Amino acid sequence: MDFATESPNERLFRNPLLQRCLSLQNALDFRGERVNKRLSGKLAWATLHLRVASVAFALTFNNPQRQGQGRDVSAASGSGSTSSDFDLRPEALQTLLGLVRWLMDIMSLTISDLFDLSKATKNHTSDLAYVRQKVISGNSPALFLALSSAPRALLRYNCRSLRGLETTAGKHLSSTLSTATDEETKATFRSLKVPIESCAVKISQFERIMTDIDGTIRAAYHNIPEAERAQAEKLLFVNNEIPPIFRVAVERLLNTTLPNLRNDLDIAKLFWHDVTWLGFHDDIASCEYRRRNRIDAIRKVVLPKDDDSGGAGGGKIRLRRCTRCCAVVEDIIPNKSPSQWFGSMQRMCFCGTLWMHIS
Repeated sequence: MDFATESPNERLFRNPLLQRCLSLQNALDFRGERVNKRLSGKLAWATLHLRVASVAFALTFNNPQRQGQGRDVSAASGSGSTSSDFDLRPEALQTLLGLVRWLMDIMSLTISDLFDLSKATKNHTSDLAYVRQKVISGNSPALFLALSSAPRALLRYNCRSLRGLETTAGKHLSSTLSTATDEETKATFRSLKVPIESCAVKISQFERIMTDIDGTIRAAYHNIPEAERAQAEKLLFVNNEIPPIFRVAVERLLNTTLPNLRNDLDIAKLFWHDVTWLGFHDDIASCEYRRRNRIDAIRKVVLPKDDDSGGAGGGKIRLRRCTRCCAVVEDIIPNKSPSQWFGSMQRMCFCGTLWMHIS
């Protein structure tokens, strides 16, 4: 789990052991679909979903015409990606709509919950036991998502990908490229920009927070043995404890970084931003939303009810459920998948387990 001293690489994206450990941590916390998860389960669940988004962006960046050039997953993470790096087919871009909304809402949830934690721990930020008590009582994964190196690395990667997508959308909607872009692609880019522009937290603002935390933790890890770093990350991610090595990072985040960010945000807009569908809060509205709706775990869209019609054929959609984590997705024939990343998810769940059809 120690990715704090290096950039995201193949170990984060293609390591089946990490994938299965996250799945196991989530499964050990599973007590029923209608029962609120504890922090360890929420952290593992969020990290698995962040990994899905990272893979989706990486494979969408790799335009099919560029497949023979040997670009790997990590190469797609560069902030200098241009529009030629994207698979610009409308059907491929449309598979990202739910993921973009999910990522922007995760940013909103993380910053909003960190503001709440900062308020709850005022004048006690140096007392890590007190901070942990407030985090546990609130049952929000926000602080641990920011402090743990694996989800933080994935969040930073996705921020760069979102910035690249936003830049590409702007270019294709501007006067310089608008004549060369067909109307369906333009409409898709406009849809992709909606969750980005409507979010109270801007991508650059969230990325600065993650970069600041990353720099503080890297400094704390300087000259610390690898085994000690690994133990600290395990205590943080698995046991939800805050080791003393994170004291400076926690104090800086709660006392300096967040107050500075507050001055640049529309706090009312952030407060009223609806994130109930994410499933990370335990309030009545979030629980009721989970009871009434099913979310496609891959595309991050609401699935029709059993008595609704939908799907490509106009009839009832067919569903698959994971045999381990119980995630639900729409059943789509792999060779008819609209994009490479989506097709890669059709055989196995993002937790590494086989799907089964729901009869």
